[in-house]
Amino acid sequence: GKEITQRQKTSFTMISSSALRRLALPAIVTVGGIGTWATITTVNDDWDDYIPRTTSSSSNGKKKERIVILGSGWGGLNVLQKCAAPDKDIVMVSPRPHFLYTPLLAGSAVGTITLRSACEPLRALVEAASHKGGGATFVRAEARQVDFEQQKVYASTGAGKGMEVLELDYDQLIIAVGAQPNTFGIPGVQEHALFLKEAEDSAKLHAKLLSNLEKASALLMMNQPSPSIEKEIDRLLTVVVVGGGPTGVELSAELADFVQSDVSKRYGSDVSERIQIILVEAMPRILAPFDAKLAQVARQHLEERGVEVRTTVAITKVEDETRAILAPSTPRNATTAQKKSRGRPSVFPRHGCLGVGRRDWSPQNCQDHGTILATIGYTRIEGG
Repeated sequence: GKEITQRQKTSFTMISSSALRRLALPAIVTVGGIGTWATITTVNDDWDDYIPRTTSSSSNGKKKERIVILGSGWGGLNVLQKCAAPDKDIVMVSPRPHFLYTPLLAGSAVGTITLRSACEPLRALVEAASHKGGGATFVRAEARQVDFEQQKVYASTGAGKGMEVLELDYDQLIIAVGAQPNTFGIPGVQEHALFLKEAEDSAKLHAKLLSNLEKASALLMMNQPSPSIEKEIDRLLTVVVVGGGPTGVELSAELADFVQSDVSKRYGSDVSERIQIILVEAMPRILAPFDAKLAQVARQHLEERGVEVRTTVAITKVEDETRAILAPSTPRNATTAQKKSRGRPSVFPRHGCLGVGRRDWSPQNCQDHGTILATIGYTRIEGG
């Protein structure tokens, strides 16, 4: 209602825009600030009726075409903006109540920008789309099943005992659920690695970095630290970024700038000079999908800023929250002799940033061919 909207606007002014930049604050305070902001942007979702209106009609009396969009990323938002019209009734379904500008995630992880600068509340975007004369509604829920024959989407609003299942009718269905972190089946990655795909991932990484810096700074205050303490300091100040794609490269660059501009000034050279940033890529070069010259420039840029770039090196196992096993990689068609001669594995402290894969969701009656969904004509799903 109007009272909630006003409270929401007032609460925005109470949040410090530099919460992530103040490195001296405890990590728990940083995460708390992000949680408060997330609560504010979703306050309407706790009060509004989740179920959108079941019938609608245009000004000429004809029934509006119902378009249901699953997902709130780049694809879903683009469809929302382009399909909004007086004769359309659009329902966007997503468990994430905001649009995330993913290129800014790496910067928010080190405090270059605040995390809320990378997020835009979906209700504001949906409201803007509804101004085009049609109807637009946001439903914070997670799609679970699609009945193509009856043209219905079944979505849940929660988990466990508090879960409610919604039934949404549609005339046109847009599936734009996006991607999720890809573990490549490596043991221990899902349980122990840090990812960089969602806003929550950036907050966790930021808190972890600050926590490690504070611990290392405290240990360096000891007089004549023992060899075990020195080893622990090196562990705390070693960051291994796994994956030389755009996200991994950008994160490595942001970390390097963070060390030079912020850590050296606020923690001193004793800390900043011992930080080691290692970018690991299994392919022969970083940024494999891009032009080779561009990849070489990016590598030179990173190395000039102190990032150690290791190509043809793959992570084989994450043992726990402090140790990862790295080994020279070999092509998929490598012979047994080539695999045996690839070299011995090495152990490193870890922070992870792996690739992305298709989100683990697809209707049961869709034709799943390994890593893709089969389509027929204009991206229509085969079997849909």
